[in-house]
Amino acid sequence: DTPGVNLCNGFMVEGDMQIPPGSDAGADATLVIADNLSAPSPNDAYMLGMSLDNGPGNFFLQKNVSTPSSVTFPSQLGNGSIGTVITAGVWYTAKVLVTYNAGSLRFQAKIWPRGSLEPASWSMDVTDASPLPCTPINGGTYKMGFQADGSSSTNYYSGLKIYGPSPV
Repeated sequence: DTPGVNLCNGFMVEGDMQIPPGSDAGADATLVIADNLSAPSPNDAYMLGMSLDNGPGNFFLQKNVSTPSSVTFPSQLGNGSIGTVITAGVWYTAKVLVTYNAGSLRFQAKIWPRGSLEPASWSMDVTDASPLPCTPINGGTYKMGFQADGSSSTNYYSGLKIYGPSPV
């Protein structure tokens, strides 16, 4: 179980992900930035994902809102924008920095093959002007971690790191 977080305090999440060889061409793997399991389905959550296809993007930010129920993709980047090609069987390190300013949440993220040099710049830089609440609804706690989905029978995860509040 990972510690909870207040979205407005600033933090960073990093972890390694792999979509295994032989996975469906549309397989995804996601790094959970913040997920309130106490909210009604689909949970209030932000997730950073990688995908073998470009739907919603090879590297994307997903936002789930419980009321009204919606799933959106505030940022969707293709392989050409991230400096690597998402490939089954390859381990990737993903990192996201979350900062709060004047009622908005900013997400800066990057992804690179594990073991290679970390890119100096962020591939993704997006601001959510209508963010989820700083503290979760229904007395819940935002959690971080990894999440598999039905697009692949198995995903592999390793090395979850959480820094905060307010990393630099």
